[in-house]
Amino acid sequence: MTIGSARTSETLDTVTVEGGHLLWQDGPLPKTELFAQLSQSAVLVAIGLAAGVPASLVAARSAESLLFGLSPHDATTILAASGLLAAIAACASLAPAWRAARIEPTRALREE
Repeated sequence: MTIGSARTSETLDTVTVEGGHLLWQDGPLPKTELFAQLSQSAVLVAIGLAAGVPASLVAARSAESLLFGLSPHDATTILAASGLLAAIAACASLAPAWRAARIEPTRALREE
């Protein structure tokens, strides 16, 4: 039974009764948690792209004979590959971020 709840811009505080005891649940709002998880993933993707694109340009010189119909420094191909990598990373991080946003803070603390 929920006695009351207060919502601020970033957290949700709820007082509930379980077994005759008052429990105070404090935690981030689901959209705040989802945004935090996805932004962490985006930072990792950006770091990977910042390191990988220059490395691929250097490595492209040695693989130039294997590229049929493409130049090793084709901007369209590099941008398409980077965009595809970012989209795949966003899809891969969406399910765990959504799961983390839906879990109750007290349940997460009990499992740890």
